Amino acid sequence: MKRNDLLRDQWGSLGVAFTFSEKNECDPETALVGFVTSSEFPEDKKMVSIVLVWLKEYSTFVHIEKLKSSLQNLGKDELLILGALASKCIRFGDYRWRTIEKLVLQKTKGYKSTLSDSEVLLKRQGCDEDFLRFGIRVVPVFPEDPKKLLVRSRIFKMNSWLRHRLLFGTNLRADIATTKFLKLTDTAYGAAKLLGCSINAAYRNWNDLTEAGWAG
Repeated sequence: MKRNDLLRDQWGSLGVAFTFSEKNECDPETALVGFVTSSEFPEDKKMVSIVLVWLKEYSTFVHIEKLKSSLQNLGKDELLILGALASKCIRFGDYRWRTIEKLVLQKTKGYKSTLSDSEVLLKRQGCDEDFLRFGIRVVPVFPEDPKKLLVRSRIFKMNSWLRHRLLFGTNLRADIATTKFLKLTDTAYGAAKLLGCSINAAYRNWNDLTEAGWAG
């Protein structure tokens, strides 16, 4: 599968109005990593605007601890893009993203990014403040039209990750519930590896949900 097809499927499963393969339900953290590693930005600004409109509406459904576990696998420029997205989310009023912003600044200290729009374009349109804070010189980027997203009720119906976070809160229990519901693994140990959490926390939530009869 081409990278742009994968990106389309990931964000389509989260409720962006794309024509996409409905075989796999994607969690927001995987989709965010998919975007920052796609190399589409900053040459193409369309996808970042789509990511921003989704985050403006649903950033609180991003599991920050799960996203943190993905940082170690990202390159410096990829981290900087994610850091700028975190700053945007903070502007949207979701202050949990300060954790991501702080970690990115620590991990990229002293690094100079070469990601930039042309000087002619920057002189004409100016720089985006959030991306500039992370050393990326691009013209201002804004969220896409909200009409690019499906209606809220449909999004929660089609995506188990989001639906269970709505039910349980944006936390590990919600993600263990999704792991069991989608039958992504048969064991708590497997869930811990899949979700990047501690084995003890995975077992505790797995056993509680099993006792409650969750997902049979």
